[in-house]
Amino acid sequence: TQHPQVEMANVYGVEIPGVEGKAGMAALAIDKSVSFDLDHFTQLVDTELPMYARPVFLRLQRSFETTATFKLVKTSLREEAYHPERVGDDEIYVRPSAGGEYRALDTDLYGQLRTAPNSTAASIHQLVPAFQQNFCPLLSVMKQLGQSSLKTGVTSSAPMNVCA
Repeated sequence: TQHPQVEMANVYGVEIPGVEGKAGMAALAIDKSVSFDLDHFTQLVDTELPMYARPVFLRLQRSFETTATFKLVKTSLREEAYHPERVGDDEIYVRPSAGGEYRALDTDLYGQLRTAPNSTAASIHQLVPAFQQNFCPLLSVMKQLGQSSLKTGVTSSAPMNVCA
C-alpha cells in the first residue's frame, strides 16, 4: 500500500528529554502544492504498522538532501529532529498517544516535550521502547508508503543485515 502524496520517506530516531530510547520520526518528501492528507496517512500507518513501529513524529519536506552516491542524509535530520527553530519551513507533526491523531507541533506541545517529566512525554514514552529493535518493519512499510524507488538513507549502524 502506498500513500499517493509521499514521494520518499526517510526514517530515523530522535531523542525526547526524559524518555529512554528514541522516538521514531519519518521525514516525508511531498508535493507541497497540495494539502497533505494527514487523515489518510494516519489510517494507512495504523493499518500497515504495528503500534510500536508507528512514527511518533512526521516532518513534511519538499525534497531530501542526498550524498554524492544518492544516499539520503540523516545526520542533519537527527540533529534538527522536531525542533521548530531548526526545521525552517517544514511542518512537524507529533502523535503523542497510541491510537491518537497526529497534531501540528505548536509552541505549547513543544514546550511540554522539552520539559520532562510530564504527561505528554509519558505518553510518548509508551510508544518508544522498541523502536530500535523494530526498525526493519517500519523501514519496510515506509518504503511501501513512498515510491518503489525509495532511497532509505539507512546508515551502516542500522540493522541492514536483518532487513530483507
